[in-house]
Amino acid sequence: MNTPAVPGAERRAPRPWLAALRALLAGGALLILTAIRRAPIPRDGRTWTLIVVLGIVNVAIAYAAMFGGTIGLTTGVASVLANIQPVLILLPAWWLYHERPTLRSVAAMLAGLAGLLLIVLPTGAGTGAWLSLTSAAAVTAGTLISRAVHADPFLVAAA
Repeated sequence: MNTPAVPGAERRAPRPWLAALRALLAGGALLILTAIRRAPIPRDGRTWTLIVVLGIVNVAIAYAAMFGGTIGLTTGVASVLANIQPVLILLPAWWLYHERPTLRSVAAMLAGLAGLLLIVLPTGAGTGAWLSLTSAAAVTAGTLISRAVHADPFLVAAA
């Protein structure tokens, strides 16, 4: 007879279901706030395309990778990797939005990267690490895309 490696594991919900539930609850709450605030609904296709892409990147990819990243890593290391977004956004923001980083920003990015390497390198770079980095990259892409969306922030976040 096969017994689960973790007692009670057979009763736990799969990670993708937890990620989807988290997104649905948050999105529903934000839609209610949007309705209460009577925010204007975008009418143009470009805005809706950006909102849909933002939802796919920021919710579907980021959450799936974030929850999947805990497989094979401790949650602490997965969290550190998934939250490297401030380091990842510096160069694309410079390139896309001409936000020239200051010397202080570059120094902080390098210090953050060095700290990240000190934490992560001893744990190895397995699938969990790559999934956590994918989550961070998805959030970075979502942040960059959100700059181009001109709509109510509650509505955009609900997507």
